[in-house]
Amino acid sequence: MHDRVQQAAYLLIPEEQKQATHLKIGRLLLENIPKTERQDRIFDIVNQLNYGMDLMNNSIERKQLAGLNLIAGKKAKVSGAYNTTINYFNTGLELLTVNSWKTNYDLTLSLYVEATEVSSLIGEYEQMDKLAEVVCQQAKSLLEKVPVYMSKIKSEFAQNQMMKGIDLAIVVIKNLGLELSPILEEAELSAAIAELQSLIFLSDRSTEDLKQLPEMKNPEKLALIELLGLIGAAAFVVGSPLWSSIVFAMVTLSMEWGNTPVSAYGYSSYGIFLWSRGEIKAASEFSEVTYRLFERFGGDTLKGLTVANLHLRHWKEHLGKTLPLFLECYSLALSRGDLEFASYNISLHSFYSYFIGSELTELSLKLNNAIDAVFQMKHKVPLTWLQMTQQTILNLSDRSENTCLLIGEAFDETKIQPQEDFGLTYLHFYKLYLYYLFGDYQESLKFCLAGQTYLHFSSSDYSLILFYFYGSLIRLALYNEGSEEEQQQWLEQVTSYQKQMKIWAHHAPMNFLHKFHLVEAEKHRVLHNYVEAIELYEQAIAGATENKYIQEVALANELAAKFYLGWNKETIGQAYLIKAYYAYAQWGATAKLKHLEKCYGDLLKPLQEQKPNLTSSLTTETIIYTSSDTSLIFDFKSVMKATQAISGEIKLENLLSVLMRVTLESAGAKKGYLILPQGENWVIEAEAIRNRNLEGELQLTAKQSISINSTNKLSTSVVYYVARTQEIVVLDDATNETKFAADTYIQRYKPKSILCIPIINLSQFIGILYLENNLTVGAFTRDRLEVLKFLTTQAALSLENARLYETLSIAKNQLEEYNQTLEEQVKKRTEELNEKNVDLSETIKKLQKAQGQLIQTEKMSSLGQMVAGIAHEINNPNNFIYGNVNHAIEYSKNLLNLINLYQEEYPHPTIKIEEMTEDIDFYFLREDLYKLLDSIKVGAERIQKVVLSLRNFSRLDESDMKPVNIHEGIDSTLLILQNKLNYKIGKSEIKVVKNYGPLPLVNCYASYLNQVFMNILINGIDALEEARKNNSELEEPIIIISTEITQDQTVTIKIFNNGPSISLENQRKIFDPFFTTKPVGTGTGLGLSISYSIVVEKHKGKLTCNSSLGKGVEFVIDIPCDL
Repeated sequence: MHDRVQQAAYLLIPEEQKQATHLKIGRLLLENIPKTERQDRIFDIVNQLNYGMDLMNNSIERKQLAGLNLIAGKKAKVSGAYNTTINYFNTGLELLTVNSWKTNYDLTLSLYVEATEVSSLIGEYEQMDKLAEVVCQQAKSLLEKVPVYMSKIKSEFAQNQMMKGIDLAIVVIKNLGLELSPILEEAELSAAIAELQSLIFLSDRSTEDLKQLPEMKNPEKLALIELLGLIGAAAFVVGSPLWSSIVFAMVTLSMEWGNTPVSAYGYSSYGIFLWSRGEIKAASEFSEVTYRLFERFGGDTLKGLTVANLHLRHWKEHLGKTLPLFLECYSLALSRGDLEFASYNISLHSFYSYFIGSELTELSLKLNNAIDAVFQMKHKVPLTWLQMTQQTILNLSDRSENTCLLIGEAFDETKIQPQEDFGLTYLHFYKLYLYYLFGDYQESLKFCLAGQTYLHFSSSDYSLILFYFYGSLIRLALYNEGSEEEQQQWLEQVTSYQKQMKIWAHHAPMNFLHKFHLVEAEKHRVLHNYVEAIELYEQAIAGATENKYIQEVALANELAAKFYLGWNKETIGQAYLIKAYYAYAQWGATAKLKHLEKCYGDLLKPLQEQKPNLTSSLTTETIIYTSSDTSLIFDFKSVMKATQAISGEIKLENLLSVLMRVTLESAGAKKGYLILPQGENWVIEAEAIRNRNLEGELQLTAKQSISINSTNKLSTSVVYYVARTQEIVVLDDATNETKFAADTYIQRYKPKSILCIPIINLSQFIGILYLENNLTVGAFTRDRLEVLKFLTTQAALSLENARLYETLSIAKNQLEEYNQTLEEQVKKRTEELNEKNVDLSETIKKLQKAQGQLIQTEKMSSLGQMVAGIAHEINNPNNFIYGNVNHAIEYSKNLLNLINLYQEEYPHPTIKIEEMTEDIDFYFLREDLYKLLDSIKVGAERIQKVVLSLRNFSRLDESDMKPVNIHEGIDSTLLILQNKLNYKIGKSEIKVVKNYGPLPLVNCYASYLNQVFMNILINGIDALEEARKNNSELEEPIIIISTEITQDQTVTIKIFNNGPSISLENQRKIFDPFFTTKPVGTGTGLGLSISYSIVVEKHKGKLTCNSSLGKGVEFVIDIPCDL
C-alpha cells in the first residue's frame, strides 16, 4: 500500500519538475547520509542525482557526481550486472569536462579504464576500442595503459582471435622490459628448467616453502605477471611456442619478487612441465602450492586453480574430485566478472562429468543450462566445447541420424574452426570413441591417428589418457585383420602406451589401473594367452566398478563377452553381454543398447523376455517387471550388487563362498548347500550356516565334495526330486508337506521352510541350490524366489566360467611344470656340454701353447744357426779388413809424404807427369784417400758391433740363467732394428727416447728376454707404419723406453709408442696364441703370445698392455731381479 501511495504521488508530479525533484532528493540523500554509510546507499544517491544531472551547473558538483558514478559502477560490476555498470561509467564520462584529463586526471583515467573493461565484457567492442584509444593517447605512463591493453586482449580472446591477443600482449610485455622468445629445442628447455630449479631450491628452500614467499609489491613486476597470466591460458590452448617461456617467466618473477595470485597459475603450469618429464610426484607438489595460495589469496588465484584441477589433480586423485572445484572456480569467476574463465570452467566441468560416466540424460540437461550461460557470456571457444560434448551425448542417446557423425541439433562438426586446436583434440576423441563403440574400427583408427597431431595441446589433461587407452583398444580390435607388419607395429605401439599407463596407474590406480588391465586382457586375447586374459578381464571389470566408471564397466563386460563368444563359450559370453547391456542402460546409452540388440539379438532375447521394461526403469532404484506367472518388484541396485559379487569371482573356491553368502542373504535362509553332480552321484561342494538367528555370523565352507548320501545335513528326497524333475521345490512348512513327510531328515530335524532350486542355463542342468530356514514358516516368499532365479542364472554362468578358469589354470600349471622339467633337463645337458667344451678348450690351449713353444724353439735354433753363419761368413773376412785397414792408412800416408817431397825437390815436372796428374785428378785423390780409408775403418768397426750385438742378442753361449745388463740387451735389439727405425714415416723417422734408470745386473735368460724386446719393438714399428699408410695425423712417431727398479726388487721395462690405440676387446686377447690384427700373410699371431710365455712362465714376471683411445700403446714388463 505504501509503495502504491508513493507511485501515485510520483505520477502527480508534473513532467517538467521531475528532474528537479530527483535532483533535490539526491542532494538531500547525499547531505544526510553519513560518509561511512554512503557506500551501502550509493545506488539510491546516484540514481536520484543522475536523473537531474542536466540541471547541475556547478562544475564541482558535476565532478562529485562523476566520482559517485565511478563508485556505483565498481559496486555493480562486482555483482555481475554489467549493463547497469556500463550506464554508471558512461554517465560519469558524460559529466567530465572537456579538459578533465588536465584538471581531474585520476578520476578521468579511472572512469575510462573501467568503462573500457566493461565494454569488453558486454561485447561492445567498438565502444571499447574508442575508449582504449583515448586512454593510450592521454595516459601518462605505460603502467596506466596496461589495464586497457588487458581489456583489449580479453576482447580478442572472446572473439576467438587468440594469436592476435597474444601478439598485442607480447608487445606490451616487451615495452615493460621483458622480451619473450620461444623455446623450441629440448636442450634449451632442459637448460631453462635446470636454471629455474636452482632458483626455486636456492638456500635449501623446499616446494612447501614457496607458498610462504612474501607478497610482490613492485608495480612494474605486478603488471608483467598480470599480463603473463592473462595470455598463458590462451597460449596453451592454441599451442603457442611461447607458452613455456611465459610459464618460466611467471615462476621466476615469483621467486625473485614475491608471490601474487597469478603465481598460483605459474606454479601449476610449471607442474605440467614436471609431469611431462615423468616427475609426477613433484608435479603434484606444485599443484598443492597452488591450493595453498588459494587459501592465502582467495578467488584471485582462479586461473592457477583451474590449471591444477584440469591438468594435475587426476594424477593422484579420482577424476570425480575435480568436479566440485570446477564449479567453485566457475562461481568465483562469475563473481569477479571473469567471463572467460567462468566459461572455461563450466565447459571443463562438462568434459570431466562425461569422462567419469555421469548418467547421460541428466548430464544433457545440465549441458543445456551451461550452453545457455556461456552463450550469454559470448565466449565462442568454450561454447564450442560444450556443444560438441552435448552432441556426443545426443548421439549416444539415439537422438541423431548418424551415431558417429557429430551433426545435429547441438553441434555441426564441419563448422569447427581449424585453428581451435584444443577443441579439435576433443572432437577427434569423441569421433574415435563413437566409431570404436559402434564397431567401425578402421574409421576409429583414422581419427585416433589424426587426433595425435593435437595431443600436445592437451598435454597432461585427461584426454591424453583416453587417446592412449582407446588407441590401444582400437589397434587390438583390428589385430586379426592386419598384415604381419601391421600386427607388429600395433603391438609395439600398444606396449609403448601400456608402459606409460602402468606408471600412471601406480600414481592413480583409481583412474587408470582398470584401463591398464583391460588393454592387457585384450592383448593376451590376440596372443591367445586365454588364462591370463580371463583374470585380467575380471580385474578390469572389478576396478571400473569399484571406481564407478560405468561406461568402462560396460565396455569391459562387452569385450569380455566378445572374448568368450570368439572362444565358442556362448554361455559365459552371454552372461558378460547381459552385464554390459545393464551397464550401458544404466549410463543411458540407448543407441548402444540398440547396437547390441542388433548384433546379439538371440543372446539378449532371454533378458528382453524377462524384463521388457528394463531400459525404462534402470535409472530408478527399483525395477518393476511382469513375467508370465508373477508380478514382481525388487530392489535393482541390491540385485545388481549381488550379481556383481557373484560374477566378480573367477576362482572356484572363492566363487562358491561368495555364492553361498549372497544367496543366504538374498533368501533369508538359515543354512544352504550348493550341490553339484560328480559322475553318477551328487555331492555338496559348498555350505553356509548362520549361527543362532538370521543376523548371526555366517560360517562358509567350500570345495567339500561330500556325497549327500553320506551326510544327514539335508533332505536327500527333496534333492533327488529336483535332480530328477528339474523343478523348483518350495516347502513352506516341511513337516506338514505330505509329499516329503516320510523323509527321515524332515521327520528327525523338523525344518520349517525348505527351498530347493535347480541351477539351469540354456537348458543345461548344472547343479542344485538347497536352502533351509528352521525358524520361520513360509520364509521363502515369491519375490525372494524370483530374485534367487535371477541369481542362480548368474551363478550358472559364473560356475562354468570358474571351472573353465580352473581347468585352464591346471593346464597352465602342468605346462609350466613340464617347461620347468624340460628347462632343468636342458640346463643339465647344457652343463655337461659346457664341461666338455671347457675340457676341449683347455686341450686346445695346451696344444696352442705347445705349438707356440715348438715354434719358439725352432726360431731360436734358426737364430743360432744364422748367427753362427754370420760369425763365420762375415766376421772372419771383416777381421782381415779391420786388421789391415790401419796398415793401409799408414802406408798411404808414407806414399803421399814421398810424393810431396818429390814435388818440393822437383817443382817442374815433365809434360808426361803433368798429364798423368791431371788424368787421375791427383789433388782430389790426395784429399779423398784419407776419408775413404777412414770410412772403411768405420764400416769394419760397425760390422764388428753388429756381429757382437747378434751374439749378445742370441746369447748362444749362455743357455743357462745368469746375471745380465738389461740395457745392453735393449741396445743390441735397437741396433739390429736400426734400419727399420731410420725409415721415414711420412716426413719423420721414428724417434727413440731412452729413459734408463739405474739397474743392477738381472738374473735372466738373456736371449729369450731379448726376443721379447724384439717382438714388442717390431709391433710398435709396424703400428706406426700402419698409421702412416692410413693417413693418420701422426705429428712425430716416437718410441719411449723406460726402465726402473721398484722397492720389492722388481725390474720394470716400459716400451711405449704413440701409434694407434688398441681396443679394450683386443687388449683382452692380445696375448692369445695366433691372435693378430695384421693383414693375412703379414703376421702369425705368435710373437706376443711367446713373449708372454717367456716373461710369465720362464721369468715368473708380468707382461701387460695399456692403451686408451688416442693415447698410444704401452707394454710393461715386470721381472724379478733374482729368480
